[in-house]
Amino acid sequence: MKWTTLKISLLFIISLSQLIVLAGYLSYKNLNSILGSWNNSAHLSLYLDTDILDAERSAIEIKIKSNANVEKLDFIDRKTAAQDFQKSFGAYSAGLLSEDELIDLVPETLVVSLKNELSLTDKMSVFNEIIASTRTLKGIEEVSFGGAWLKKLSKLDRTLKSIGLFILAIMLLSVSFLSALMVRILIDDAKAELEVYNLIGATRWFLYQMFLKQIIIFTTVSLALSFVIVYGLYNYFKHIYLVKSMSAYLAERLIFLSVQEMAIFAGLVFVFIFTSSFIALKTTIQRLNQFSYE
Repeated sequence: MKWTTLKISLLFIISLSQLIVLAGYLSYKNLNSILGSWNNSAHLSLYLDTDILDAERSAIEIKIKSNANVEKLDFIDRKTAAQDFQKSFGAYSAGLLSEDELIDLVPETLVVSLKNELSLTDKMSVFNEIIASTRTLKGIEEVSFGGAWLKKLSKLDRTLKSIGLFILAIMLLSVSFLSALMVRILIDDAKAELEVYNLIGATRWFLYQMFLKQIIIFTTVSLALSFVIVYGLYNYFKHIYLVKSMSAYLAERLIFLSVQEMAIFAGLVFVFIFTSSFIALKTTIQRLNQFSYE
């Protein structure tokens, strides 16, 4: 296959289309990983009354543990809560309260942790269920689980998925159009050969094979280019940009596509380009044969 300027330009555009999809998916995967770590840190805190009875606290614990989605229930006594408060805000409260006074003010707390496989939306639903089921029980002063930021994260996740699907649909349509254009370019370059093959009685399948081999080479090269470029961009952001400009913590959490994900993407691209190219190849050769007969 001869690499003309038009073919190289077409190869670049197809590789760019694949690169956009790969970069978009990789960005979503890493952002989802970061959101997932925040999701796993989401807890429900139930602040208990200072004069709560042991029987009342036990009733609350039994009610919470009866929910099948609860992974763990931790009890934080006043002393531990006061120590945690001093670690976080000790510099601001120094000299204002003694340790005993602080222990009297800080309530005992029950911290509910849910199963990690639950989505943000599911966690919000379970937290609301627990709040509703314990509302009638005595001994609970206040409940908190950061519902506002959970809603925002859930909305962001849905928005990203919608944008990703829209971009994927646009890219697939573009690749389909470019594949058909690639077939027409290959056939135009081989018109003289096609006339000779038609004269000697070459079968349709022989003609298809002649072009499909070139399409496979074209697709392989475009995939290799897109994978190499996206890996280079990933390394730049992970080891240079984020480390210098933003956060080493974020850089450490960045992950690349797995071998399975790359294989699935390459397989889907091959099937899509091969199918659209074969349809365009079949119709174009049929038209050429009709013109030649006429």
